[in-house]
Amino acid sequence: MLISYQNRLAQFSRYDVQNTPLIDQMFRARKEIFEKDLGWVQTADKDYEIDEFDGGYPIYLMSVDQKTGQLLASLRLLPTTGKNMLNSAFSSMFNDDVDISSPTIMECTRFAAKCNGDKTGGASNLVSRGISELVLGLHRLSVDYGFTQISGVFSSNMKRFYRRTGWEPEILSSVNDEKCGKVYAGLWDVNAADESAIRSKLNFHDDIEIYFEDFQAAKVAA
Repeated sequence: MLISYQNRLAQFSRYDVQNTPLIDQMFRARKEIFEKDLGWVQTADKDYEIDEFDGGYPIYLMSVDQKTGQLLASLRLLPTTGKNMLNSAFSSMFNDDVDISSPTIMECTRFAAKCNGDKTGGASNLVSRGISELVLGLHRLSVDYGFTQISGVFSSNMKRFYRRTGWEPEILSSVNDEKCGKVYAGLWDVNAADESAIRSKLNFHDDIEIYFEDFQAAKVAA
């Protein structure tokens, strides 16, 4: 199951996060992956990985186990017309010009998936399903919203993964980073006709539907 949240708050408080279970799971997973596992970021919060871009009115897309409600994978989309990671946090990393700005191009960041054996019963295919569903969901959402391209920064591991999905980015620039290893800046074209090829590569043929939630409305309802 895919759920998309549109954040309309200028910034998150712990109350906001704790009262929206999927948002809570997402920031906890990001803490585990990007800080504890990869060591790419350091945050003062002991539970969550939340950065300045989470207050930039992003769109979150999440793959959720429909039976358990567990978050399987998530990503964040930021408008390239405003402040984003490529034009700020990563602006000095690449030698080539990777400053992209267009109302039809979104930046994909914080692509995260983590298998928790206690909650998935050790079924690793659930994580694979979550990631596959998330890739297809990103493509579907991009087509539905009229996005023509998706930009992003990713590691060598993710570069190999994208090749396996059948939805590969154009590499704009690359650099060897002391902390992250080989890092790439890329641009994905969005074409509605490509969904069948992506499904075939992923061997994922289930129907997918994206449920849209407004974070501010969800917070008030809670």
